Amino acid sequence: MHQLWTTGMATLSGKHYQVDGAIGRPLPIQDGGIPLWIAGGGERKTLRIAAKYARFTNFDATPDVFRRKSEILARHCKDVGTDFGAIVRSSKTSSSAKPTQPTRLTRCGRITGRCSAPARASRH
Repeated sequence: MHQLWTTGMATLSGKHYQVDGAIGRPLPIQDGGIPLWIAGGGERKTLRIAAKYARFTNFDATPDVFRRKSEILARHCKDVGTDFGAIVRSSKTSSSAKPTQPTRLTRCGRITGRCSAPARASRH
């Protein structure tokens, strides 16, 4: 994609795909093509691919794992000649408040339509 987004044409002879003179116009307005966001924390492949191509990454939110993945990404960046500081790193967090029974039933009803008790929304 990088070749296509920077030159407007691409040729590839890969194991599974072959492309000869594919045209991609108009070119993206961003220098270097569309910025890629690569999410995942695979230490050997995903983070190495991110080091080569990503402007943005996203991986585990726990501080220890985030720190470890960042260190591995930094090593991959050094290996491939990418500025580690130019890659924006982010993490995803999830949280859930324990819902009340009426709220749980309302959500269940919306999702499955098969709750045993009637769904009632609580108003406070």
